[in-house]
Amino acid sequence: MNEALKIPGVANSWTMPIKGRIEMLSTGLRTPVGLKISGVDLDAIEEIGARIESFLPSVRGTRSVFAERTGSGYFLDFEWNREALARYGLSIEEAQEVVSKAIGGRM
Repeated sequence: MNEALKIPGVANSWTMPIKGRIEMLSTGLRTPVGLKISGVDLDAIEEIGARIESFLPSVRGTRSVFAERTGSGYFLDFEWNREALARYGLSIEEAQEVVSKAIGGRM
């Protein structure tokens, strides 16, 4: 399933739903074992996370390692052409709603 559901920028974490939810509520992490790195410099936090991510696979018993990239990701910026939208009788809000549904999966 992991190979079939691989999405760039998203890590799969397979666990029982109730167990996973309880662990997440109690720790703030989505996995049974995790490491939180705190600080004020997001770039430094991301660098430390990447270094730890590269080191941990060599630890015996480790099944998977993923460092969340908090300062980077896949983003789309939309610059709406208001005149073109107006020609079709659309508002910015309606255009954003379409994008929200198409890309974000919002219902």
